Amino acid sequence: MLCALFGILMNKSHENGFTLLEILIALTVFAILATITSSLLFNAFSSRERVERQANRLLTLQMASTLVGRDIQQIAERTIRGNEMHTFPALIGRNRYLEFTREGLPNPEFAELRSTLQRVALVCENDRLIRRTWPVLDTPKREVFEDRILIDGLSACIFSYLDKSRQFLPEWRANLGGGNGNTGGTLPLGIKLKLTLSDWGELELLFSIPETLYDKI
Repeated sequence: MLCALFGILMNKSHENGFTLLEILIALTVFAILATITSSLLFNAFSSRERVERQANRLLTLQMASTLVGRDIQQIAERTIRGNEMHTFPALIGRNRYLEFTREGLPNPEFAELRSTLQRVALVCENDRLIRRTWPVLDTPKREVFEDRILIDGLSACIFSYLDKSRQFLPEWRANLGGGNGNTGGTLPLGIKLKLTLSDWGELELLFSIPETLYDKI
């Protein structure tokens, strides 16, 4: 369109020259077309950025869900000893904090002098879901750990625990001797994680614990 416009004006210039009015009209049309083109380009780039942002957000949620699910699937009934030889149960379950022992920590050909067990915590803190790990299973230094942010931008983050009566409880209290006032076992049947994302709304994730489902019902 711009080329056609300037072609007409060039032909006109060879014949009689431009009038001031024609020049003003041409400049006005050019400015309008330039504005429209700029707006279209801006909208296209903005749409692309939004799509990429949403795709990255979805990928983050999928990776976090996979990692949490893998951790919970490998929960082990192994108590630990911490500061001042204090004993901690295999699983500590609160509404914003979940800590447990898990199996499956790689140690190819026993290259390191450690077991394949690991202590892991999932922490709802500062609008984030954090995965916390300790370098040693039975450690006298509980304050030494490593945090990894799994999900940010949360307005709510709550754990609940499924007992044998199929009721979700806000906390899980297991006795170190193997009994539990809630279920008669040291582990729940499943764990629910309810997230409220500031950009996507509510999301509920339910993770089963196979050992309790098949061995303890």
